[in-house]
Amino acid sequence: MCAARGCPTLAGFARVGILQVLVTNARLPHPSRSLREVGIREEFVTNAAGDASLSPSLYQPRLYSVPARLRRAYDTGYLHFITFSCYQRRPLLSSPQCRDLFLRILEETRTRYGVVVVGYVVMPEHVHLLLSEPDESTHSVIVQVLKQRFACELFERLRKRNARPAGSLWKTVLEQGHFWQRRFYDFVVWNPHKRAEKLRYMHENPVRRGLVTSPEEWPWSSYRVYTNDEPGPVLVNEQRPVRLKWRGAPVV
Repeated sequence: MCAARGCPTLAGFARVGILQVLVTNARLPHPSRSLREVGIREEFVTNAAGDASLSPSLYQPRLYSVPARLRRAYDTGYLHFITFSCYQRRPLLSSPQCRDLFLRILEETRTRYGVVVVGYVVMPEHVHLLLSEPDESTHSVIVQVLKQRFACELFERLRKRNARPAGSLWKTVLEQGHFWQRRFYDFVVWNPHKRAEKLRYMHENPVRRGLVTSPEEWPWSSYRVYTNDEPGPVLVNEQRPVRLKWRGAPVV
């Protein structure tokens, strides 16, 4: 902080706390640059293969909270790169059945709220979505609906089957009824370069984690839609009529 004393600009930053935030963030370890860009500050330990879901005992998350007064930008006309995680970032989406269920609910939610899904990937402990702005709602509502519908249907299935997954991984989840971590991260994608960057990041995520050797081997992403024009469980890049808005209200 001594550098701030000789510079009026840095001294002003220091008074309002900006300089301290910059210094603190610079010292934080981060899994990847893209995660840092979307505001995720998390540290986790994986096994040698890079797959935390294969060894829950090695999975030791430390979660940094989202700012209490986080402001989200809506009605901008841009795409939004959205990320949300399982409770305590546990690999609760490790089973193919859970990932299939989430994608089915995502498709139903997409249809209901008139949002265009540009890309997606479902990982064992988190989800990435690249979405347009919905016609009649906000991303906060859409994420809330996705989380609630998925959790309710999954817990209902477990109750009907009288099934209780073994191990400490699910113990707290079933006892407290929490499947998702609170809130979500929203990064506004304002140009085509960022759009391509986020799509590439999502599709390469399973490979970086060591889950597969090629993006096309992970069926729970939109990769095959772009490379093979192969329809998946979620309709990607639906062509919708443009709706003009004036000060946030649709123009008839």
